[in-house]
Amino acid sequence: MLQPPKRYWSDLKKKLELEGSEAYEEIARLKIKVLIKKTIK
Repeated sequence: MLQPPKRYWSDLKKKLELEGSEAYEEIARLKIKVLIKKTIK
């Protein structure tokens, strides 16, 4: 049975957070950079 995409990504995010994944940390940093750029404009 396939999960809806939103559920898949939320489950993956939780798994990566628990494992201390470097990929998750990098994604979080990128999101922060995007938010900063949007607020500056």
